[in-house]
Amino acid sequence: MIEAKSLFKNGHLQNCLKAPYELKLAFELPHDAQSFFHQTTMPPDTDPLMRLRHALAGIAVALLLSVLVAALLGRFLGDALGDSYALRAGIYAGLLLYVLVGAVVLFVKVAKFETQRLSAARALLWLASLWLWPVLLLRRGGAAKPP
Repeated sequence: MIEAKSLFKNGHLQNCLKAPYELKLAFELPHDAQSFFHQTTMPPDTDPLMRLRHALAGIAVALLLSVLVAALLGRFLGDALGDSYALRAGIYAGLLLYVLVGAVVLFVKVAKFETQRLSAARALLWLASLWLWPVLLLRRGGAAKPP
């Protein structure tokens, strides 16, 4: 039977063997544990992921919905152009590649300007932007401006 209990003394873990198959480790948190945890975390205003959280959430939802849209478009375009599985799969793969490239381009161009919380309307805007990214890129001349 192994019981775990740990004890730090002078920064070293102390092991106490009680029986051949029984191991007890003692653990005691430092008295200043709360300040230790505060020192190891970044403040929210300097954490880059916190600043990009709205854009990350938007692009993630848009990508998830785009997989479904690409599957439906791949099916309908594949059936319209020729009824073969290989054609449908190729169209689906091409659409997924288009959406993934669009996600990277869109995220790089507008992520730092996205400050609004994610809502259903914002998610649909991200979805539309993800499918229309070449138009948005050409219309803005390749440079992102704040919305």
